[in-house]
Amino acid sequence: MRFWSRLAEFPEVATLTESGIAGFDSDTTFVMMAPAGTPDAVVARVNAEVVRLLRSDEFTAKLKTLGLGAVANSPAEARANLQADYVRLGKVISDAGIKLE
Repeated sequence: MRFWSRLAEFPEVATLTESGIAGFDSDTTFVMMAPAGTPDAVVARVNAEVVRLLRSDEFTAKLKTLGLGAVANSPAEARANLQADYVRLGKVISDAGIKLE
């Protein structure tokens, strides 16, 4: 989940941009995946149930107590986000000359 503004739970905490760190883009992503070849109907059903949970008042309230939020994406949106992160972070790794040891 990307937060470009102050969190309602912590209104006194400045964003990174407000703190002088422009262009910082980072978040934590958890994605539920299925093996290749899983029938689309199964993926759609599991996704619908996960979205229902993530959008429930009880779950949302619990996340807020932890200072967290959730984005309930479709499988296509999740795939696009992962691909964008792969490209963006691959450039960071390449530009910084980071090598696997």
